[in-house]
Amino acid sequence: MFEDLRLRITIMFTVLSVALYVVLAVVGLLVFESGLSASLDSELRLIASEIGHAIDIQDGVPTFRDWIRTVQTEPPRSLATIQLFDEKGRMLEHYGPPGIETFLAEENEAHAAGLSVRVLRTPLIKDGRTYGYVQLQMSTKERDNATRQLRYQAVLLGIVFILLLSLISYYVSSFVTRPVQDSINILRSFVADASHELNTPISILQARMEALGVRLERLGIEAEEIQVSEKAIERLDKVISDLLLLSEVEAPLPTISKAPLDAGALVKEVVEQVKERYLEKNVDLKFQEIEGLQIRGNKESLLRLLANLLENALRYTDSGGAVSIVLSKSEKHVRMEIRDTGIGIAAEHLPRLFDRFFRVDKSRSRASGGTGLGLAIVKAIAGAHRATIQVESQLGAGTAFSIVFPSIK
Repeated sequence: MFEDLRLRITIMFTVLSVALYVVLAVVGLLVFESGLSASLDSELRLIASEIGHAIDIQDGVPTFRDWIRTVQTEPPRSLATIQLFDEKGRMLEHYGPPGIETFLAEENEAHAAGLSVRVLRTPLIKDGRTYGYVQLQMSTKERDNATRQLRYQAVLLGIVFILLLSLISYYVSSFVTRPVQDSINILRSFVADASHELNTPISILQARMEALGVRLERLGIEAEEIQVSEKAIERLDKVISDLLLLSEVEAPLPTISKAPLDAGALVKEVVEQVKERYLEKNVDLKFQEIEGLQIRGNKESLLRLLANLLENALRYTDSGGAVSIVLSKSEKHVRMEIRDTGIGIAAEHLPRLFDRFFRVDKSRSRASGGTGLGLAIVKAIAGAHRATIQVESQLGAGTAFSIVFPSIK
């Protein structure tokens, strides 16, 4: 129980941390890439301001004056692709490394022919008229490489961070759950001690009530109160026995011994124990034994688990109905399914089905002698055997309990 609680805390904390890390990493990457893009834009604006004096408009057509001679003496300017377009967007001249040979009227960034470039356009205006455009392009390769490298580093750092955080949170969760564990251990100890202490007076009451009943019967006196009291004492004794069993099964260090068991033989033994009660109520109990399904567990505990499930199925299945037990095996698991054609369980009751003293149909449970601890015991025994239990139910159609055990070779 506490191990599951620690795992839940660890998983919850890790998931929240991963979500926070992803958000921060994405924001950081976007800010980093945006900063590099702004740096490229700044450089393009600087180049645009430097080449403005080198452009002349002759007969309404823009042209570089002696740009080629100028840039040959200043090679750094060749980092950018410089293109000159007329007013209709037709290229007139270009200089620098290969670029996208299209007038990009709107884009700040363009991708074509395997190139990725940052773009800046400047209109050429004289006497209020636009004669053409200067378009500058600068490769984003270095920016993309830097961003990609940072992304890889963020992923690698995230993996290491999450692993370390998971280990630390799992370690810290032991301190977080310790007060809860101590409180529950105290409560378990109290329940076990109280149950043990109540056993003696209940046994005395049972003996006295039986003796009193015999005496009254000899005197010819009918005492209905004696029978009612005896039934109440029997029910109280059953509740105490169930609480003692729960305390043992849910102990932090279970003391029940485990050994290899044949699942089919186990189910067959329980079926033999309960078949008379099924016959009395006219409920068909179906089971086909399958050999070779080995699980590891405590025989008495597992017999109690199956008996509780079959008792529960019988209680909520009316005369003429049926209960079937199906065994199956996968590569690593053995599955037991107990399915009935009973009254079914409403969906809102399923989450509380294994709570102590919870009853779906209180009148039917009390009338049949149920204590409200049967399914809690089933869950505790399944947990002690590292088995998982699932419930599927539909009102008016029946209920299916599935217990999946780890199989052994």
